[in-house]
Amino acid sequence: MLVKLLSSSKEKGNSAIDLSAVVTGNSLSVGINVFFMREFLEVCKTEEVVIQFINEKSPIVFRMKDFDSHYHIIMPMAL
Repeated sequence: MLVKLLSSSKEKGNSAIDLSAVVTGNSLSVGINVFFMREFLEVCKTEEVVIQFINEKSPIVFRMKDFDSHYHIIMPMAL
């Protein structure tokens, strides 16, 4: 399955990318501050990450696949 990441910035414009992913559960649209997501991705030691959502208003958990001792929690932004 493909997951679409969209980015919008007044200074840099809009961009979109499709990523290959394994998705379980229902479809969801969530806003995330890219600086907090990048902070997590910069310390990842694996190429695969797990992103766990409950709903649009609950904290989002980012963790490295097969490395449960390090995780990052980000609160979603309103879209």
